[in-house]
Amino acid sequence: MIDLCLNNFHEKHFIVKPVSGSIKASVKYLYELINKNYINQSGIVYCFSQKDTEDVSSELKNFGLKVAPYHANLDFNYRSTVHSGWSQGKIQVIVATVAFGMGIDKADVRFVIHFSSSKSLENYYQESGRAGRDSNSADCILMWRFSDLFRLASMVSSERTGIAKLYQMVGYCIDPNKCRRYLISKNLGDTSWSTDDCKNACDNCQRKSTNKSDVSTLIQIKTNELLNATKQLLFDQSLTKQERITGPKLIDLMTCNKQIQSISQKLLNKNQEKPERQFYEHFISWCLIHQYLKLDFHFTPYSTVCYVVNNDNIVDNEHIELMPYLLSNKKEECFHVDAKRKRIHSTEIVDLT
Repeated sequence: MIDLCLNNFHEKHFIVKPVSGSIKASVKYLYELINKNYINQSGIVYCFSQKDTEDVSSELKNFGLKVAPYHANLDFNYRSTVHSGWSQGKIQVIVATVAFGMGIDKADVRFVIHFSSSKSLENYYQESGRAGRDSNSADCILMWRFSDLFRLASMVSSERTGIAKLYQMVGYCIDPNKCRRYLISKNLGDTSWSTDDCKNACDNCQRKSTNKSDVSTLIQIKTNELLNATKQLLFDQSLTKQERITGPKLIDLMTCNKQIQSISQKLLNKNQEKPERQFYEHFISWCLIHQYLKLDFHFTPYSTVCYVVNNDNIVDNEHIELMPYLLSNKKEECFHVDAKRKRIHSTEIVDLT
């Protein structure tokens, strides 16, 4: 069991920022996040792949930040120069793969931002643990996007517990209600942590304490009818077109399906032409981690592709859990930190299209 009673765990602020849209737009949002809140403060941005570290670093550099990429395939002398520059404060942000950070002794890291999700909560806890080692306040921010689920699933599909651990991670990302630090400690085997210990140091607890219903409303959705319609859509695609559906493709089909739109409109009770794409992404993620739907993997010599399929083991749709969903009432207010370092977060999905 990992010891979650380390002193600096109490000084970390855990935030999830769901994002949608292009990667380039996500990088722009990342820049605004850093530039507004962490001027002249050291941080780490973690990316999924070595290529991502170079692409994200290049874009952030174009915005004027002092950043550098870091991964195992870069020249040793270059990596040493980057590490030294970051340790001395000449480089503000390291954009790295998750291997970076093992053994680092820089104590004043004020933020760790995951541009892509970790593959497990254990990994996420260890990676975010590189922030705030001086026991001062630090932020651990995860930018969650639907496509990460499938990139990571393809990567961990051959691991015995890979998908189960990934689903725990996804559950952390999409849960709009439970304390983030409670979710981490519970999934890592620490039963001593209470939500009262959080003291509003995560976005979910802070939202509940401020009760800003003008920004967002937490609702519980009975999804039986929507799940049945989604299963029928998958069945029809498989039967009539002999086609397997990826996650993003399924979202495309759902946003164009009049029956699914009508059901979703009724569930959300919103006065809009059609539900937003992010609602369907949340719903499919929720269905997968609760095993109402499942992933089917296709292996080639060069890649692993995962498809969303019906779970035939789930027969009784009448006893499906209610799905918690954060209903946005207005555009997101920009994330900011006040002068006393108290975090103020909106919990809306950031639409970057």
